[in-house]
Amino acid sequence: MFIQRAVFQPIPERVPALREALLALNTPANPVTVLRRIWGGLEFIVLGAHESLAAYEDWYRRFTPDPKLQGLYAAVSWELWEQTVARPSGPPPKFTARFTYHAASLPAMRELRSLVEEHRIALNAAGAAFSVAIAASGAGQAIHAINAFQGLAEWEWFRATGLASSATLAFAQKIAPLLAKPAEPPEVFEIRATPARA
Repeated sequence: MFIQRAVFQPIPERVPALREALLALNTPANPVTVLRRIWGGLEFIVLGAHESLAAYEDWYRRFTPDPKLQGLYAAVSWELWEQTVARPSGPPPKFTARFTYHAASLPAMRELRSLVEEHRIALNAAGAAFSVAIAASGAGQAIHAINAFQGLAEWEWFRATGLASSATLAFAQKIAPLLAKPAEPPEVFEIRATPARA
């Protein structure tokens, strides 16, 4: 599975109009996820899922920008990620917290990926809802671990328990030598729309 990620930096006075225009992109013919960052700077993210790179190429060749978005954002950037660990099945989440790890080198990337996937799979077995994705383009040697949850109280509980567990502390010690820079605090997003279905 490949995830195309478009990050929109809104013009402050056009935030409501941009939000509505992005939500309108989500149709059964073009199912996308729309997120809004709730801490650390205002931005909207639109995610589109593709089963393969061939499917992404087909979408890309047919894609035309929506003219309704013109004049509503200051900048937009595009990334492509490959999902390597799927989120466990469950109710549609309302928030996500994204942990990003930047590998110091290509050999480090291979080991870092293995450790991140192993740790997140163990957390999922204990009841968490993580997915893992690696950069396919546009983001360097990076790995995302995305935790899905239903409310900020659930996230607060995970921060107090999961992030402080002995397994997570041991994981942090293992990956530290593999990182290009220290891991930053996770970014938290509200999910404003999940993919529309026919």
